[in-house]
Amino acid sequence: MGLFKRKVELPYQNPSLEACKRELSQIIRKKQELERRLEILTKARPTKTVILTDDSSYAQTNVIESEIQIIMIQLRNKDANEELVRHEIERKEVDKRKSERREALERLIEVKPIDRGKDLTGEVTISETEASKGKEKVIEYLKDGKKAKIVFKIPPGVKQRTKIRLKGLGLKGRPPGDLYITIKAVKK
Repeated sequence: MGLFKRKVELPYQNPSLEACKRELSQIIRKKQELERRLEILTKARPTKTVILTDDSSYAQTNVIESEIQIIMIQLRNKDANEELVRHEIERKEVDKRKSERREALERLIEVKPIDRGKDLTGEVTISETEASKGKEKVIEYLKDGKKAKIVFKIPPGVKQRTKIRLKGLGLKGRPPGDLYITIKAVKK
């Protein structure tokens, strides 16, 4: 950080995006004015001025060179301020986009509520040999007031009271519910 770098003084503590943009345009306008003055001074003829120093002696100084140095310092300060304000604008724009996305998501959630379908349960009785070897089974059940028929595989080695989940075969909804079938093995 340079010796003359100062913190950008925006109108209030947490400025709006528009306030930051106004501040940036003022900085750019002031920089342009300083650059025009600098251009005029670099073309001007140097003049000498006599000044009185602290120890009451006289010294000659080049007024134009002094003015150019002051303008260069002011330009460096404006560059630093411009960088800070541009960073603040970028941060505000990112925050604004995030806020807009969040609001859109909230509206989407309000419009399309999740209404999960109810799960259905059933029981299938099989013999111990079918349980040990596995088998395809056909069952009929009521789904949304209509008869539905499904074929599913019972895996080999299934145990008593094992629940098999058939995803999406329950009642309608978003997403649909599941069908849970409990296996009941009977000795023969």
